[in-house]
Amino acid sequence: MDGVLLQNINDVPQREKAPIETIAYMTRCAEMIRRMFPKLLLGIMINWDGCASLAVADAAGADFARVEHAFLGAEIWYNGLHSAQCVDVMHLKKKLASDVQIYGGIHNPDVSSLDRRSIGLLATEAVEFGRADGLFMSGSTVKECIAFVQEAKAQKPDVKIILGAKATAENIGELLPSYDGVCVGRDIRGGNLYQPVDEESVARFMEEVERVR
Repeated sequence: MDGVLLQNINDVPQREKAPIETIAYMTRCAEMIRRMFPKLLLGIMINWDGCASLAVADAAGADFARVEHAFLGAEIWYNGLHSAQCVDVMHLKKKLASDVQIYGGIHNPDVSSLDRRSIGLLATEAVEFGRADGLFMSGSTVKECIAFVQEAKAQKPDVKIILGAKATAENIGELLPSYDGVCVGRDIRGGNLYQPVDEESVARFMEEVERVR
């Protein structure tokens, strides 16, 4: 694969702010990955704390931080209300003088967004006001995923957009041409996001990726 996104996925349930021990140990894990695989693209996402993600990424020399829930606006999920992390994340980035790229999530079908504005407008505001370097997004279906990215690209054609979910070996041929990259989780874990990565599933997925490329 081209890169990895290091995430403490098995720490659910989790509040919006990560505990200090999570930040400490995720930094150690990230440093080990960077040292062992120096050329691998490395992203960090700490459940569900954008500032913690940036801090770990900067300390470990990672390439980007993913701010998944409520990069801008507000949303409701199992653990309550999430709101506009972009403000605190970008203030921290300036404070650290960090060159870590920030990828903000602007649509996640698993949560209830309180923001009813269009995908195109959300993409515009995430970049212009939220100062995101790139975006993560996904829809509920393959068709919706493609429609969303096309709408966002129509407003911000130069911004990199990564598919945040829904990619499988069976549908990557439809999805990859529309996105700048994809993040895959369940499909390389036998359909269960909380299980270990399965090497055969990775091989099957990447075989389809290379075919599309």
